[in-house]
Amino acid sequence: MHSPFAKVLLIAIILGGCLISSADQVTWIGKVISVIDGDTIEVQRDGIPVPVKIRLFGVDAPEEDQPYASHATEFVSGLCFDQQVTVNALETDKYGRTVATIILANRQNLSEQIVRHGYGWWYKEYAPRVVALQRAQLDAIKADKGLWADAGAISPWDWRAGKRSSTPSQPMPNSGSVIAAPLPLVQQLAPQGDFRQIEVAPQPAPRAQASQSLYSQPQRVIAQPQSSRGDSVYVTNTGKKYHSGNCKYLSQSKIPISRDDALARGYGGCSVCKP
Repeated sequence: MHSPFAKVLLIAIILGGCLISSADQVTWIGKVISVIDGDTIEVQRDGIPVPVKIRLFGVDAPEEDQPYASHATEFVSGLCFDQQVTVNALETDKYGRTVATIILANRQNLSEQIVRHGYGWWYKEYAPRVVALQRAQLDAIKADKGLWADAGAISPWDWRAGKRSSTPSQPMPNSGSVIAAPLPLVQQLAPQGDFRQIEVAPQPAPRAQASQSLYSQPQRVIAQPQSSRGDSVYVTNTGKKYHSGNCKYLSQSKIPISRDDALARGYGGCSVCKP
Protein backbone atom coordinates (compact mmCIF):
# COMPACT_ATOMS: atom_id res chain seq x y z
CA MET A 1 0.00 0.00 0.00
CA HIS A 2 3.05 2.21 0.26
CA SER A 3 3.91 1.79 -3.43
CA PRO A 4 3.66 4.86 -5.72
CA PHE A 5 0.98 3.12 -7.78
CA ALA A 6 -1.21 2.51 -4.72
CA LYS A 7 -0.92 6.15 -3.67
CA VAL A 8 -1.89 7.37 -7.13
CA LEU A 9 -4.86 5.00 -7.18
CA LEU A 10 -6.04 6.22 -3.76
CA ILE A 11 -5.82 9.88 -4.82
CA ALA A 12 -7.78 9.13 -8.01
CA ILE A 13 -10.54 7.41 -6.03
CA ILE A 14 -10.82 10.35 -3.62
CA LEU A 15 -10.90 12.96 -6.40
CA GLY A 16 -13.41 10.96 -8.38
CA GLY A 17 -15.69 10.76 -5.36
CA CYS A 18 -15.48 14.50 -4.84
CA LEU A 19 -16.39 15.21 -8.46
CA ILE A 20 -19.38 12.89 -8.34
CA SER A 21 -20.56 14.43 -5.08
CA SER A 22 -20.24 17.96 -6.47
CA ALA A 23 -22.13 17.12 -9.66
CA ASP A 24 -25.03 15.60 -7.72
CA GLN A 25 -25.48 18.59 -5.41
CA VAL A 26 -27.72 20.75 -7.65
CA THR A 27 -30.53 20.90 -5.08
CA TRP A 28 -29.81 21.98 -1.54
CA ILE A 29 -31.34 23.72 1.49
CA GLY A 30 -30.10 26.95 2.99
CA LYS A 31 -31.13 30.07 4.88
CA VAL A 32 -31.81 33.41 3.20
CA ILE A 33 -29.52 35.94 4.88
CA SER A 34 -29.90 38.86 2.47
CA VAL A 35 -32.39 40.20 -0.08
CA ILE A 36 -30.41 42.37 -2.48
CA ASP A 37 -33.33 43.35 -4.71
CA GLY A 38 -36.54 41.93 -6.14
CA ASP A 39 -34.84 39.12 -8.06
CA THR A 40 -31.53 38.54 -6.24
CA ILE A 41 -30.95 37.03 -2.80
CA GLU A 42 -28.11 35.49 -0.80
CA VAL A 43 -28.48 32.07 0.77
CA GLN A 44 -26.19 30.62 3.42
CA ARG A 45 -25.46 26.96 2.85
CA ASP A 46 -24.43 24.71 5.71
CA GLY A 47 -20.71 24.05 5.76
CA ILE A 48 -19.86 26.83 3.31
CA PRO A 49 -18.65 30.10 4.90
CA VAL A 50 -19.42 32.34 1.92
CA PRO A 51 -23.12 32.84 1.10
CA VAL A 52 -24.33 31.94 -2.38
CA LYS A 53 -25.71 34.81 -4.47
CA ILE A 54 -28.87 33.61 -6.23
CA ARG A 55 -30.40 35.16 -9.35
CA LEU A 56 -34.03 34.02 -9.40
CA PHE A 57 -34.96 32.10 -12.53
CA GLY A 58 -37.73 33.40 -14.79
CA VAL A 59 -38.41 36.79 -13.19
CA ASP A 60 -37.04 40.29 -13.75
CA ALA A 61 -37.80 42.81 -11.01
CA PRO A 62 -37.58 46.63 -11.23
CA GLU A 63 -34.10 48.14 -11.17
CA GLU A 64 -32.86 50.02 -8.09
CA ASP A 65 -33.65 53.46 -9.56
CA GLN A 66 -36.94 52.33 -11.07
CA PRO A 67 -40.47 52.75 -9.62
CA TYR A 68 -41.63 49.81 -7.48
CA ALA A 69 -38.04 48.62 -6.88
CA SER A 70 -38.25 49.09 -3.12
CA HIS A 71 -41.72 47.52 -3.01
CA ALA A 72 -40.41 44.46 -4.85
CA THR A 73 -37.50 44.10 -2.43
CA GLU A 74 -39.81 44.43 0.57
CA PHE A 75 -42.20 41.84 -0.88
CA VAL A 76 -39.42 39.31 -1.45
CA SER A 77 -38.02 39.99 2.04
CA GLY A 78 -41.42 39.31 3.56
CA LEU A 79 -41.58 35.93 1.83
CA CYS A 80 -38.12 34.53 2.38
CA PHE A 81 -35.75 36.61 4.57
CA ASP A 82 -34.33 34.58 7.48
CA GLN A 83 -36.20 31.52 6.20
CA GLN A 84 -35.05 28.06 5.15
CA VAL A 85 -35.54 27.54 1.40
CA THR A 86 -34.82 24.86 -1.16
CA VAL A 87 -32.44 25.95 -3.91
CA ASN A 88 -32.74 24.24 -7.30
CA ALA A 89 -29.57 25.44 -9.03
CA LEU A 90 -29.68 25.59 -12.83
CA GLU A 91 -26.39 27.22 -13.82
CA THR A 92 -24.00 30.11 -13.19
CA ASP A 93 -24.64 33.32 -15.13
CA LYS A 94 -22.03 35.63 -16.64
CA TYR A 95 -21.91 37.66 -13.41
CA GLY A 96 -21.00 34.62 -11.31
CA ARG A 97 -24.44 34.30 -9.71
CA THR A 98 -26.20 30.98 -9.34
CA VAL A 99 -29.37 30.96 -11.45
CA ALA A 100 -31.94 28.97 -9.48
CA THR A 101 -35.54 28.41 -8.60
CA ILE A 102 -36.30 28.97 -4.93
CA ILE A 103 -38.96 26.91 -3.19
CA LEU A 104 -40.31 28.36 0.05
CA ALA A 105 -41.19 26.41 3.17
CA ASN A 106 -44.85 26.37 2.08
CA ARG A 107 -43.76 24.77 -1.24
CA GLN A 108 -44.53 27.89 -3.28
CA ASN A 109 -42.20 28.97 -6.05
CA LEU A 110 -40.70 32.36 -5.18
CA SER A 111 -40.41 33.59 -8.78
CA GLU A 112 -44.03 32.76 -9.47
CA GLN A 113 -45.20 34.59 -6.34
CA ILE A 114 -43.26 37.71 -7.35
CA VAL A 115 -44.87 37.77 -10.79
CA ARG A 116 -48.34 36.84 -9.49
CA HIS A 117 -48.39 39.78 -7.07
CA GLY A 118 -47.12 42.28 -9.63
CA TYR A 119 -43.61 42.87 -8.26
CA GLY A 120 -41.71 41.60 -11.28
CA TRP A 121 -42.05 40.67 -14.94
CA TRP A 122 -42.15 37.19 -16.41
CA TYR A 123 -38.66 37.08 -17.96
CA LYS A 124 -39.82 35.48 -21.19
CA GLU A 125 -36.45 35.85 -22.88
CA TYR A 126 -34.94 33.29 -20.51
CA ALA A 127 -38.03 31.32 -19.44
CA PRO A 128 -40.14 31.21 -22.63
CA ARG A 129 -41.93 27.94 -21.86
CA VAL A 130 -42.73 28.37 -18.19
CA VAL A 131 -46.49 28.69 -18.53
CA ALA A 132 -46.99 29.15 -14.78
CA LEU A 133 -45.16 32.49 -15.02
CA GLN A 134 -47.07 33.55 -18.13
CA ARG A 135 -50.40 32.86 -16.45
CA ALA A 136 -49.28 34.52 -13.22
CA GLN A 137 -48.45 37.69 -15.16
CA LEU A 138 -51.78 37.67 -17.01
CA ASP A 139 -53.60 37.33 -13.69
CA ALA A 140 -51.58 40.18 -12.17
CA ILE A 141 -52.34 42.42 -15.16
CA LYS A 142 -56.03 41.62 -15.02
CA ALA A 143 -56.18 42.45 -11.29
CA ASP A 144 -53.98 45.58 -11.61
CA LYS A 145 -51.68 44.17 -8.94
CA GLY A 146 -48.47 45.89 -7.90
CA LEU A 147 -46.70 47.68 -10.73
CA TRP A 148 -49.53 46.81 -13.15
CA ALA A 149 -51.64 49.48 -11.46
CA ASP A 150 -49.44 51.92 -13.37
CA ALA A 151 -50.47 52.00 -17.04
CA GLY A 152 -47.02 53.35 -17.92
CA ALA A 153 -45.02 50.63 -16.17
CA ILE A 154 -41.70 50.06 -17.93
CA SER A 155 -40.00 46.69 -18.03
CA PRO A 156 -36.53 46.43 -16.45
CA TRP A 157 -34.91 45.49 -19.78
CA ASP A 158 -36.37 48.62 -21.41
CA TRP A 159 -35.27 50.67 -18.39
CA ARG A 160 -31.74 49.33 -18.65
CA ALA A 161 -31.74 50.16 -22.36
CA GLY A 162 -32.69 53.76 -21.55
CA LYS A 163 -36.29 53.55 -22.81
CA ARG A 164 -37.84 55.37 -19.87
CA SER A 165 -40.82 57.08 -21.48
CA SER A 166 -44.27 56.39 -20.06
CA THR A 167 -45.35 53.78 -22.58
CA PRO A 168 -46.73 50.32 -21.80
CA SER A 169 -44.00 47.75 -21.41
CA GLN A 170 -43.50 44.99 -23.91
CA PRO A 171 -43.21 41.43 -22.54
CA MET A 172 -39.62 40.93 -23.73
CA PRO A 173 -36.96 42.87 -25.63
CA ASN A 174 -36.31 42.61 -29.36
CA SER A 175 -39.29 40.37 -30.07
CA GLY A 176 -41.78 42.73 -31.66
CA SER A 177 -45.18 43.21 -30.09
CA VAL A 178 -46.40 39.62 -30.15
CA ILE A 179 -46.10 37.22 -27.23
CA ALA A 180 -45.45 33.81 -28.75
CA ALA A 181 -48.16 31.30 -27.83
CA PRO A 182 -47.22 28.35 -25.61
CA LEU A 183 -46.78 25.04 -27.37
CA PRO A 184 -49.41 22.27 -26.84
CA LEU A 185 -47.34 20.61 -24.13
CA VAL A 186 -44.82 22.70 -22.29
CA GLN A 187 -42.80 22.83 -19.12
CA GLN A 188 -44.20 24.44 -16.00
CA LEU A 189 -42.56 25.14 -12.68
CA ALA A 190 -44.32 22.89 -10.20
CA PRO A 191 -44.57 23.87 -6.50
CA GLN A 192 -41.91 21.30 -5.68
CA GLY A 193 -39.50 23.09 -8.02
CA ASP A 194 -39.23 20.40 -10.67
CA PHE A 195 -40.39 20.88 -14.23
CA ARG A 196 -43.73 19.25 -14.91
CA GLN A 197 -45.69 19.21 -18.13
CA ILE A 198 -49.19 20.58 -18.53
CA GLU A 199 -51.60 20.66 -21.44
CA VAL A 200 -52.77 23.99 -22.81
CA ALA A 201 -55.11 24.93 -25.63
CA PRO A 202 -53.67 24.75 -29.17
CA GLN A 203 -52.48 28.15 -30.37
CA PRO A 204 -51.21 29.63 -33.66
CA ALA A 205 -47.56 28.80 -34.32
CA PRO A 206 -45.24 31.41 -32.74
CA ARG A 207 -43.02 33.56 -34.92
CA ALA A 208 -39.56 32.01 -35.19
CA GLN A 209 -36.81 33.82 -33.34
CA ALA A 210 -33.21 33.08 -32.40
CA SER A 211 -32.67 31.66 -28.94
CA GLN A 212 -30.65 33.88 -26.61
CA SER A 213 -31.07 31.84 -23.45
CA LEU A 214 -28.26 31.86 -20.93
CA TYR A 215 -30.04 29.14 -18.97
CA SER A 216 -29.34 25.58 -19.93
CA GLN A 217 -32.77 24.34 -18.88
CA PRO A 218 -34.01 21.32 -20.88
CA GLN A 219 -37.17 21.88 -22.90
CA ARG A 220 -39.27 19.04 -24.29
CA VAL A 221 -42.20 19.23 -26.67
CA ILE A 222 -44.53 16.28 -27.21
CA ALA A 223 -47.20 16.23 -29.91
CA GLN A 224 -50.75 16.12 -28.54
CA PRO A 225 -54.16 15.57 -30.17
CA GLN A 226 -56.03 18.67 -31.30
CA SER A 227 -58.13 20.09 -28.47
CA SER A 228 -61.56 21.66 -28.92
CA ARG A 229 -61.53 24.47 -26.37
CA GLY A 230 -62.79 27.21 -28.67
CA ASP A 231 -61.34 29.27 -31.46
CA SER A 232 -58.41 31.59 -30.90
CA VAL A 233 -58.79 35.25 -29.99
CA TYR A 234 -56.23 37.76 -28.72
CA VAL A 235 -55.75 39.84 -25.58
CA THR A 236 -53.28 42.62 -24.77
CA ASN A 237 -50.85 42.86 -21.87
CA THR A 238 -52.84 45.70 -20.29
CA GLY A 239 -56.44 45.54 -21.54
CA LYS A 240 -59.43 43.51 -20.36
CA LYS A 241 -61.06 42.77 -23.74
CA TYR A 242 -60.41 40.01 -26.26
CA HIS A 243 -60.08 40.81 -29.97
CA SER A 244 -59.99 39.32 -33.44
CA GLY A 245 -56.58 39.09 -35.08
CA ASN A 246 -56.86 42.27 -37.15
CA CYS A 247 -58.18 44.59 -34.43
CA LYS A 248 -56.51 48.00 -34.25
CA TYR A 249 -56.12 47.69 -30.48
CA LEU A 250 -53.52 44.93 -30.96
CA SER A 251 -50.84 47.31 -32.23
CA GLN A 252 -48.90 47.28 -28.93
CA SER A 253 -49.31 43.66 -27.84
CA LYS A 254 -51.08 40.56 -29.13
CA ILE A 255 -51.40 37.52 -26.85
CA PRO A 256 -53.09 34.41 -28.36
CA ILE A 257 -55.65 32.69 -26.14
CA SER A 258 -58.68 30.48 -26.75
CA ARG A 259 -62.08 32.16 -26.53
CA ASP A 260 -63.09 29.80 -23.71
CA ASP A 261 -60.00 30.70 -21.68
CA ALA A 262 -60.56 34.41 -22.32
CA LEU A 263 -64.14 34.18 -21.06
CA ALA A 264 -63.06 32.09 -18.07
CA ARG A 265 -60.50 34.77 -17.12
CA GLY A 266 -63.11 37.51 -17.25
CA TYR A 267 -62.23 39.14 -20.57
CA GLY A 268 -65.09 40.69 -22.55
CA GLY A 269 -65.44 40.96 -26.32
CA CYS A 270 -64.13 44.09 -28.03
CA SER A 271 -66.95 46.41 -29.17
CA VAL A 272 -64.92 47.55 -32.20
CA CYS A 273 -63.82 44.34 -33.90
CA LYS A 274 -66.67 42.22 -32.42
CA PRO A 275 -64.68 38.93 -32.34
